[in-house]
Amino acid sequence: MNNIYINIKDVAEAKGLKSTRSLRLELNKYESKYISREVQVNGGTSYEILISSLEPELQDKLRRNENKSTELVPLNYQPPQFISDQAKITANFRINIVLALIKFRKKYTTKKQADSDFLDLYNSGLYLPKAYRFIGAISIGTLHRWLRKYEKHECAECLQPNYKYTKQGEYNSNVGDVRNKTYINIIEKKTNKPKRFPINSKLKPMLDKFTADRKIEEPLFKSIFGNRMERTQCYRIINDACRDAGIDYKVGTHTLRKTFGYHHYQKFKDVAVLQKIFNHYSPQITMRYIGIDQDMIDDSYNNFVL
Repeated sequence: MNNIYINIKDVAEAKGLKSTRSLRLELNKYESKYISREVQVNGGTSYEILISSLEPELQDKLRRNENKSTELVPLNYQPPQFISDQAKITANFRINIVLALIKFRKKYTTKKQADSDFLDLYNSGLYLPKAYRFIGAISIGTLHRWLRKYEKHECAECLQPNYKYTKQGEYNSNVGDVRNKTYINIIEKKTNKPKRFPINSKLKPMLDKFTADRKIEEPLFKSIFGNRMERTQCYRIINDACRDAGIDYKVGTHTLRKTFGYHHYQKFKDVAVLQKIFNHYSPQITMRYIGIDQDMIDDSYNNFVL
């Protein structure tokens, strides 16, 4: 039962709350004590909360089935996702490589030697040339990871890349996601919804230069070791740049999001648009999130003279 999501209304009822407002406010905090996901319902959106993230006494109450109307949703349930054409093409080439490997293995007595020879042949560009031109060179680890996924699910969909921002993980976009594109498409981790960001006229030439002569399957941002860049590495780069600029307090990747919101509001004064961008529950949350509430309080004090 720990790996179950439960409707926010049922959690509120079990807590003895008259409404879900306080729970919604808690879920919209940057570091909420509950693990949740947003779901589509008639007339709008709602939330489901992972039961194992609730208070122990509340978990016990639900386990004893005291709340008879509890609507449980399996943890492995996944709402429909937006899948880009780029992801579908990538998956098709990946499964072609995996199926070719399986066929290639039949000629050998040991899988290790077969995989080594197959990888050398593929990375030469002479074997499966169309796949090589699209995917580029791969490592033995990547090859085995694709093979394990296929053996487990036996479908092309399991090899679709998940282009998304993750809270603790990596920025998973590749070169092909921005080259010759007008938008960057992602799947939000918290809401599991597709979202797109326009590539404006100032950013486009920078991306064109940054991605020139690179494979489209190559990670867009790489570490000094050639691996996909992680969030922690971004944090260090940003802090180094801040120190060089004379900024002596800590700045993280999330600071950039808040800074964008602050200046967006200062320019357009449209909190409704920002609320939509940030997926916040109310305009008040958005104003507090970007620091405008504190600015208003400071101005009221500064301008209050008797």
